[in-house]
Amino acid sequence: MVEEYLEGPQISTEAIVYKGNIYTLGYADRNYEYINRYAPFIVENGGESPSKYLPKEKRRIDKVFNKAIRSLGIVNGTAKGDLVITKNGVKVIEIAARMSGGFFCTDMIPLVTGINFVEKAIKIALGEKLDPDELKPKFTRGATNRFLFPKPGTIKRISGLSKLKKLKWVKRTGFYYKIGDKLTPITDHTGHGGFIVVSAKDRETAKKRAEKAIKYVKIETS
Repeated sequence: MVEEYLEGPQISTEAIVYKGNIYTLGYADRNYEYINRYAPFIVENGGESPSKYLPKEKRRIDKVFNKAIRSLGIVNGTAKGDLVITKNGVKVIEIAARMSGGFFCTDMIPLVTGINFVEKAIKIALGEKLDPDELKPKFTRGATNRFLFPKPGTIKRISGLSKLKKLKWVKRTGFYYKIGDKLTPITDHTGHGGFIVVSAKDRETAKKRAEKAIKYVKIETS
């Protein structure tokens, strides 16, 4: 297999498709701040929503995303996209007839728009009627998710989790390891040790909060 690396910012998109109509409810900027640390492996570290490339690039993003959805023949259901804005236009990395991971559809879209994305997907799956008005954003706020990447070795000490959970704007947290666990070098996104989802009045505030909060957690390994 030979793959080309496409230079440019990556955007995650998430849509409800109902009776052939596409309602894209989520746009998030994917975060690759560790692209050099873990090279040659591509490791994502969450993202921010809504995308900072809206509304300027919305038309171009929607055109490619919608064309890909229709090419897959999705008439009723959900669609998840990973796109990259290159110097030669918007390109597709992945389009899937499913919902996303990373708490994007379950947490971030509701926090940003007020729309319960999973509820709408379930209604479609059950064959229930969906009113298009249900898919109109109630507001626009900001949400960010970030992941923990402990150093390889045996975990000796963990601190800061209790402080993190006391922050009202941290909406969801998770931690996967305990003292004594042995961590191997990270080669992909699944190697992360935990996560946070943060909410705020706008994307920039949410981003700053997430970057601050994730530093509270200290994981010492040897």
